Amino acid sequence: MPALRLGSTAPDFVAETTHGLIRFHEWIDQSWAVLFSHPDDFTPVCTTELGDVAVRAEQFAARGVKVIVSALYGMLDEQDLSNTDSTGMPYTVRDVFVIDPNKVIRLKISYPASTGRNFDEILRAIDSLQLGDAYPIVTPANWNPGQKVIVHAKLGNEEAKKHFQVYDTKKPYLRYTDDPRKSIKASLWDKICALFSKSYAADKDNA
Repeated sequence: MPALRLGSTAPDFVAETTHGLIRFHEWIDQSWAVLFSHPDDFTPVCTTELGDVAVRAEQFAARGVKVIVSALYGMLDEQDLSNTDSTGMPYTVRDVFVIDPNKVIRLKISYPASTGRNFDEILRAIDSLQLGDAYPIVTPANWNPGQKVIVHAKLGNEEAKKHFQVYDTKKPYLRYTDDPRKSIKASLWDKICALFSKSYAADKDNA
């Protein structure tokens, strides 16, 4: 199997799941997907992770993300079994993959067996990836949705002005602007208020 690197196509596979037999790419369809694994049933750290994912089901669904989890023992090859931690746990068991609708691996995080996955961070990264796909921006350190983003370096100043009404230039290569979705919401609200004002004025004139 080829290495699972960022930018590579996630392998397709057939698996028996709690929801029946699936083919991975067909199951993803046009959604995003999070794929992660655990070593076996009734393992303590993974139990807390599965519970947290269940609690966050609506958060993933709101982002158009499907989550699938695999128990990997019995499926590991010699390469996996030769790369283990001090307890004998294969490192590959603790990987997390975020896969986009084109079946491309966009994020990969590897956790040691002793450390539970941080789903706040995984959701934050998905928000960043989806926003960057929709607009020519990147996100700074510790960014969270709604906070300022960075204008993509590929845009010259004139082109940036076409995309963003206002941006703050800290350095020629570092230009901050508002979260585009926040600006769109504000713009829509302004239009709604303007329409309401016109309607109110017309009603007043006709009174």
